[in-house]
Amino acid sequence: MKKLTLLLFLTFPMYVVADSLTFGVNGDNADGCDIPDVFVEYEFENDSGVSAHGRVHNKGNRICEDTLSADLGIESDFGLVSVEFGYDRRGVTALNGNDFYYGSIQAETAVVNLDLDVSDANVEIGLDLVKQVPRMAIETDLGFGVALEADSTFYDMGALSTFRLSWSKDIDESWGVEAFVQTTKGVLNAPDGIKWTVGPPPDGPDDPHAFGLGITRKF
Repeated sequence: MKKLTLLLFLTFPMYVVADSLTFGVNGDNADGCDIPDVFVEYEFENDSGVSAHGRVHNKGNRICEDTLSADLGIESDFGLVSVEFGYDRRGVTALNGNDFYYGSIQAETAVVNLDLDVSDANVEIGLDLVKQVPRMAIETDLGFGVALEADSTFYDMGALSTFRLSWSKDIDESWGVEAFVQTTKGVLNAPDGIKWTVGPPPDGPDDPHAFGLGITRKF
């Protein structure tokens, strides 16, 4: 109930400022239980180059505990330079033999990017001022409603990367559908570390995967 309340708390401000909202059901590599497997995504942009985006995912796992993931960001675009502030919480699961472990990794970011539009792709190359490490992100339109996103932060131990492939289609001016698959690699490379609720496992976490199908409402 506490996690569901937090999910609603995080999504309420999205509704207030959103250009579009997507609600749907999702799954991941943690298997399931009787906890709601839901996600909410939002997008907002105004004429002055300020945009906001975010995703909230809630998913049960094998031991009937829920893992909440959320990434929230605000970006100001000044042409070739963009500044982005964000918060990222990713649910992490691991299975070692018959023992199941779960936890989360959390990070705050303040990134200054060189922002380039190359053909159908947007490329951001920047520096995370909080951790003083480089970051690179690419978002590209593959056609037929398919988009690919890749976001990597490069630490001393290696990269922490998230890859997301999505498909969307408009039904009319107000409604649409969306499906996605997502994976995160290199969670052990982040210096923030993982806060284990059960664990930690001796062999480290599995890289988390997620997938989902939802309905989009445009405003």
